[in-house]
Amino acid sequence: MLYAPTEPNKKDEVEKSMNINGQPFLKSQHDCLLVVTNREPIVLTGSQVKYPAGGVSQSLHRLLLKEGGIWIATRDSEGPDQVHIQSSEGAGYDLSRVSIPPHLKSGFL
Repeated sequence: MLYAPTEPNKKDEVEKSMNINGQPFLKSQHDCLLVVTNREPIVLTGSQVKYPAGGVSQSLHRLLLKEGGIWIATRDSEGPDQVHIQSSEGAGYDLSRVSIPPHLKSGFL
């Protein structure tokens, strides 16, 4: 869980709020974290992968490396649509790179 309740009864309230129709929201080992952003957590340059410095992006990157999951981001560079980012210490994650036409992207980023 990504919370740290200060009072014991608060933990119960949070856990109950994470139920849908009486069933836990994350109920099996097959559930995963899904991150969707307008920028990629990596920069692909040819065969090189660079990790830009950045607070939230790098925090989510480290979390997904450890716990696994899926990251969907708008494409910032050339390269494959799907990339698996592996960690020697954890599960790694799958990055899905989505292209958005320039006329839809202008004014948004």
